[in-house]
Amino acid sequence: MIASDHGESLGEHGEATHGVLVYGATLDAYLVARGPGLAPGTEAPGARGIADLAPTLRAWCGLPPRP
Repeated sequence: MIASDHGESLGEHGEATHGVLVYGATLDAYLVARGPGLAPGTEAPGARGIADLAPTLRAWCGLPPRP
């Protein structure tokens, strides 16, 4: 499992540092997972955030949501 909290856009759109501009390349976070029962190329629909990581892992493992 690999997760990111933000993307990189250094050098694009004239941005030389973090936090100046708000483009998708900077805002998008990614989660890549591999394991038994996870079909290659599967994508979850809709926008997700890093806060969705634990609930997603619980669902993949067949565990109920936390109360």
